[in-house]
Formats: sequence, C-alpha cells, structure tokens
Amino acid sequence: MEYMLYPLIIIIPFLIKDQFIDRLISVTNQLVIKFEGPYGKGQRLYTRLLMSDQLRDMSGVPQYKFYNDLIFDVISHSNEYGTPLDGPMDTLKRALTNDLKAEKKNSQLIYSSLGNFVAAAVVTWLFCLYATNALGNKLPAIFMVVMLAWHVLGMTSFLYAINRQKENTLCKFNQLFLYIYKFKLLCQSGVCVNEAIARSEIIEIFKLSISGLEYYHSRLEKIIENRIRRGEPIDRELTLFQEEIWSLYENRCERLKVHVTVMKFVWLCVFFLTSYLAVVYIVLNGMGV
Repeated sequence: MEYMLYPLIIIIPFLIKDQFIDRLISVTNQLVIKFEGPYGKGQRLYTRLLMSDQLRDMSGVPQYKFYNDLIFDVISHSNEYGTPLDGPMDTLKRALTNDLKAEKKNSQLIYSSLGNFVAAAVVTWLFCLYATNALGNKLPAIFMVVMLAWHVLGMTSFLYAINRQKENTLCKFNQLFLYIYKFKLLCQSGVCVNEAIARSEIIEIFKLSISGLEYYHSRLEKIIENRIRRGEPIDRELTLFQEEIWSLYENRCERLKVHVTVMKFVWLCVFFLTSYLAVVYIVLNGMGV
C-alpha cells in the first residue's frame, strides 16, 4: 500500500508549487497595479487604446489624468450619433503619447533623486557598522534612532515638496489640455461650433493662471472667430495650437527638472551629509581624536 503512495508523494509537491507560484504571481500583479505610479497607469490606458476591438469597453482601465473622461465622452457621442471612433481616438493616442514622454522623464527624475538619497543613507549606515564592529566605537542608540528618523523625514519631505512643485507647475496644464482636446474632439464629431464651445468650456482657458499662456489667448480667439463668423475649418489650426501648448508644457517640465536638481542637492546636504558628518564627529570624539 505504501508503495502506491509514492507517486502521490512525488506529484503533490509539484502541484502545491504550481498553485503557490500562481498565487504569488497574482498577488504580485495586484500589488503592482495598486501601487503603480502615474506613468504605469498611463501606459495601461494607452495599451487599451491600441486594442481597437475593445475601445467601447473601458472597464478596469486605470484613471489617468483627464483622458478617461474624454474617452468616455467620445464613446458616448459615438453610441448616440453613430460617429466613427477612429479620428477622435487617434487624436487622443497622440496626446497620450506626448503626455507619457513627459511623465516618464519626470518619474525618472524623482526616482533617481530617491536613489541618490538611499545611496547616501546606505553609505552612512555602513560607516556606522564599520565604526561599531571594526573600531569598537559603539554609537548611542538614541542617535541611531534620530538619524533614521532624519533620513525618513528627508525622503518624505522631498516627495511632498516635489508634488507641490508639480501641482504649481504642471497640474494646471491638465485642465488646459482638457478644454482644448474636448473642443477639438467635439468639432471632429460634427457638433456645431457654438455647442462645442459650450460643452467643452473652452472659454475657461482665459481664466487659467499659467505663466506664458497669455501669449496664446489671441491665437485661440482667432481660431474660434474663424469658425463662428467665416465657417472655416479649424482642425489644422487647432493642431498647431496644441503643438505650441505642448511646447509650453515641455518648457515647464525643463524648469521643474532644474528645480528638482537644486532641491536634491539641498536635501542631500541637509538630511544626509549632515548625518554622515555627525557620525564621523562622534566616532572621532570617541577615539579621543
């Protein structure tokens, strides 16, 4: 009887292993989706836009800035009036491509800064271990706790400061692009210009407080006037206007990069270099130097 159980004993570990791996992969994917950043969400949304056969079902797609609202508006209008999705979706794909390029650069900048902080912290803590084990100079426990809290405070305050910078510099562009693309998509869908202006709230652009945007107010007024009074097609003019606004956005991203670089240097000095120098001072003082 026991010989008959041997094959079972051999097979069961493999079955358990496969179930465990499947469960582990499932949990990992759920964690990745739950904690993924804006760039990852934008990538998943763009991937769904590439699946032309699934455009009308956007369930399970993560929220990324204002794009989901525009997609749902386009789909709803298409379902109501029978207009094709190809043109509006191509417009959104190009917009999302530009957005993801900028978002990737911003994310890499933040992650590289955090990487520098972690490297500086690791060097400091390795020196603490060396001082304790090799030199026999034990550091005070209260100092170690304070230093750990100081490093954590440095990283969290940096993330908070960066998010504030992004809100003040870039987040206002989300509303700006929402107005522009909503107006263009409505015009592409065959909606009359007055209804497109009302539904897109494009006039609200003049109320946005974005540095450098005032220069483009007259351009937008001319585009709308040509459409209302002369009935001229404005698709080409709107495309050029969008490209100029994207250039303005990229310029603000470059400014943000400069600000982050300066902030990174300041944070390294205040939160990490000071703690390293404090460790060196305590070690030398303990050695009687």
